[in-house]
Amino acid sequence: MNCIRSTKIRVWSGKLFRNRFAGRREALADYLGYSGDLLSIIGKLAAYYAHDFKDRVVLDAVNEIEILSSSLSNKIWLKILVLRELMRG
Repeated sequence: MNCIRSTKIRVWSGKLFRNRFAGRREALADYLGYSGDLLSIIGKLAAYYAHDFKDRVVLDAVNEIEILSSSLSNKIWLKILVLRELMRG
């Protein structure tokens, strides 16, 4: 399970986000990090929702959601690692 960051998140309109962080790799890394956190929350919510269900179809659907969110999160974290390597160099 991923640990979700406990930093405060400000909500910006899309226009303000584009104007304030245009072209900054740090902002992209933050955005990708928050996207990974959101995927983690989605997987956990699906597991929590199906906790009391005994229906096989529901359990299979939740399992697919967890696999999908986990694999997407892994791909996002790989992109973050590449981005951090570019920021160092």
